[in-house]
Amino acid sequence: MPIHKIMPNFTVDDYYRWWVVHLWVELTFELFAAGVLAYLSVALGLVRRSVAERIMLFEIFLVIATGTLGVGHHYWWQGADEYWIAIGGVFSALEPLPLIILMVEAIKEQKQIKEMGRGFDWGVPFLWLAGSAFLNWFGAGWLGMVINTPTIGYYSHGTYLIMPHGHVALLGAFGYISYAFIYMTARANALAKGLVWNESLSKWGFWLLTIGVILYSIPTMIIGLHQAQVAYELGYYATRARDILVAMEGMMWIRIFPDGMMIVGGAIVLYDLLEKIYFSRKIKA
Repeated sequence: MPIHKIMPNFTVDDYYRWWVVHLWVELTFELFAAGVLAYLSVALGLVRRSVAERIMLFEIFLVIATGTLGVGHHYWWQGADEYWIAIGGVFSALEPLPLIILMVEAIKEQKQIKEMGRGFDWGVPFLWLAGSAFLNWFGAGWLGMVINTPTIGYYSHGTYLIMPHGHVALLGAFGYISYAFIYMTARANALAKGLVWNESLSKWGFWLLTIGVILYSIPTMIIGLHQAQVAYELGYYATRARDILVAMEGMMWIRIFPDGMMIVGGAIVLYDLLEKIYFSRKIKA
């Protein structure tokens, strides 16, 4: 694959875009995310190890069963039979299911801790873990099912309708888990050294990012649905024509608001982490 120019061959381009990349996404992405969430949930004392192990076994089963078949919604675009659009589209959306089960269990345990009047020092890391599970379900699961439904997938391949699925899932599965790791480390450091810990900015950053990425998906999906309608009426070749996208210019400008929320949220999180890790003061006796 050349790195100094765009590959002019459409087949080779789609091979790397829809096969090599998604082979990793479908068969590794969810297993990694579930494993990290399970480990951190046990480490925070929110999920019993036995429960986490059962959920991971369920996830491994789904990766073997639905992950392998879920990749099939790309087969047709590589020249395989049409029925792979249906098989892949149905199975692909089932993979995030164990993450939701894991987070429901963790939320129930956290609620029980609060009802017992016990303090919970890991609220911010858990917030990012719960956000990771939700965005993974929303992006990889629900939005994935929207675009992989056989009829929609046939007309929407390579359109704007694909964008919210990929971006939301990637932010949830890897971005939020990374934030959870860093906040967990920062919180452990603060507890060990007796440092001030304020969660106000942390929550502002979390909610701006989360609400921003959810709102971002709305105008993007509207543009993608318009392209899919054009593909149905005029043919797939017409969906990427500049005139079609110019007609949706208003929706593109609307994206300024959710995109701005994500930029501000990310900046707040960066500032908050730098302050907590490097400049936090000791608690006064």
